[in-house]
Amino acid sequence: MKVKIKCDRHNPCSKCRAAKVDCSYPSGGERSRPASKKHVQALESQVSSLELFIQDLASADDATRSRLLAGISSSPPSYQPHPQPASQPLMVDDHVPSAASGSPSESGDLVLARAREGRMCKLAAARKASQFYGGTSLFVQLSETTPPNPQQLAGPSESPGERRLDPDTETTHNDNMEYQAYSFQPKDKTCRQLMATFFQTVYQYNMCVYREYFLRDYHAESGPYYSDTLMFSICAVGASISKEPALRALLPVFLKRAGAMVFDSLELPDLTTLQSLIILGHLEIGQGRSSKGWLFCGMAFRLTHEMGLHLDPGNWTNSKSESSVDREILRRVYWAVFIVDKQMSLYFGRPPALYPHEAARSKHDPHPVPP
Repeated sequence: MKVKIKCDRHNPCSKCRAAKVDCSYPSGGERSRPASKKHVQALESQVSSLELFIQDLASADDATRSRLLAGISSSPPSYQPHPQPASQPLMVDDHVPSAASGSPSESGDLVLARAREGRMCKLAAARKASQFYGGTSLFVQLSETTPPNPQQLAGPSESPGERRLDPDTETTHNDNMEYQAYSFQPKDKTCRQLMATFFQTVYQYNMCVYREYFLRDYHAESGPYYSDTLMFSICAVGASISKEPALRALLPVFLKRAGAMVFDSLELPDLTTLQSLIILGHLEIGQGRSSKGWLFCGMAFRLTHEMGLHLDPGNWTNSKSESSVDREILRRVYWAVFIVDKQMSLYFGRPPALYPHEAARSKHDPHPVPP
């Protein structure tokens, strides 16, 4: 008669040693004892410890990562996260949901998402408002090697130590700049030179403007793909990268003019308004005014949805009124804005505004050759 042996999940257990038999766990169709509460709690504690280890490992530099890996190999269950240095100007949000609070169906992607959330940082800028930068942000990566200077990250125009003009001088300065801004016309030699600099130097990095049809409407002085707002936005970028000091000095002039025209056009925005917001958003970020650039690009993303650029124009009720060229231009603008959205999301570590599953556009439509 076979003796029934109960095993307490230790190897070997006391009962098996007394009976002089090998410890074995039932398998196949045999019933097994449920896991004890102490065993489950031990596993949950180990999972939480490993999650904390992954978070520290993802945000560590090469030297720290090697040290963490060497330490975890000797005692993985007892790992504790390393405290942040007191002198670190980036304050890390330590609110990370525990693994035990989630549902059993959570996948590895959600675990990685929580790890990224743990790297969200608040930039202690010189101004009163806060700025958040996620795990993919350049600022977070720089902080791992060199602590950033909040005043430098705030931008030259946002630094509290910048020189302030007295009210009378500032009024005269603004009046002079406004006079200069309205002294330039789109057909002037200066504007044409700055436009050429833009298309020859930076246009290829993000082609949110269909150059051929922009130039066609520019020379015709009418058309849906040209506006003075877009022209002066292009001139502002051209001035910022010009090799001639006299032209570079015109950057604030064109930037002020383009910004004023953009805000005036927000009541009845069109495609060129969206393109101007994208161009000015990049320019403002490049000039150190990241908040203003982020807001400009955000307005462009909102206009993308409002104008229905993410939808297939073939499904529109009035789609017959548009030519194949018009559809192609709208398609190119949408995917250009889509790329900008992903660039901004990665650069700042913030959620994107445009998602692929919302787009009903093909990336492989035939490209018509412009006349």
